[in-house]
Amino acid sequence: MDVHTLFNTYVFGWMISDIEKALDAARAERDAGRNPYGRHYLAMSLLQYSEFMGSLEADKYNLTTLTQKFNHFLGHWMGGAYGGVIRQKDVYGDLRSGLVHHFFVEPYCTIVLFNDTGKPFSVLGEDPQFEVSRPADGLGVSPNGNYYIVIEQYLSDFKSAGQGLYEQLKMPATKPTTQVYTAWPDIGTTGGLGDTG
Repeated sequence: MDVHTLFNTYVFGWMISDIEKALDAARAERDAGRNPYGRHYLAMSLLQYSEFMGSLEADKYNLTTLTQKFNHFLGHWMGGAYGGVIRQKDVYGDLRSGLVHHFFVEPYCTIVLFNDTGKPFSVLGEDPQFEVSRPADGLGVSPNGNYYIVIEQYLSDFKSAGQGLYEQLKMPATKPTTQVYTAWPDIGTTGGLGDTG
């Protein structure tokens, strides 16, 4: 599979599109006065997608562990606040593995869907309560070490990072690590995660 197909079908087509559709559905729930759903699914998906994106440069940077691949994408491509968080915490172990394998995160993690409400949110497990004002970073750590994720912002940063990685990988001198996706089963062309059609 070439880089163009990989990114346009899987990354921009399914990964990002699925998260955007789920956020749109959650926004409609919120706007209708109901409690939006999908926080854990969206956080877990974005963290998994970040690991995958880091694996595309595994050979180039000699990344041999899943943690290294995940941290490479967050630190190198998403940068800024993400790089700061991975330097102080085990984000892969705490968040990615916590959500995927246990559905819970230790220490606490507050997952917020939207960054557009203008009102601050409180981070779970804080005493006294620590409030984060919006707009907020997509990933952060409160003073006592508890995490927060803002899905809408993380997705925006993920899209920008994905575009940058795509631009670099499509240059003739570089190729993504083929071992990552040549072994994928044929999943067809009808949709990605959550697609029932």
